[in-house]
Amino acid sequence: MKMTKEEVARHNEKVDYNKSAESWIMDIICCFIFFPMIIYIVYRRGRYNNYQKINDGFD
Repeated sequence: MKMTKEEVARHNEKVDYNKSAESWIMDIICCFIFFPMIIYIVYRRGRYNNYQKINDGFD
C-alpha cells in the first residue's frame, strides 16, 4: 500500500509531536495525576480484603 504525500506528511506530524517536549510534559503530568490514584485504589483494596479475612475468623 503506497501512501500519498498528504498521508506521509500527516504521519510525520504525529511522529514529530510524539518527540516534542510538549508531549513529554503532558505524559509526565498525567503520570503524576493518575499513578498515585491507582496506587491508592490498590492499597485500599488490599486493606479491605485484609479486613474481611480478619473478620471472617470471628463469625
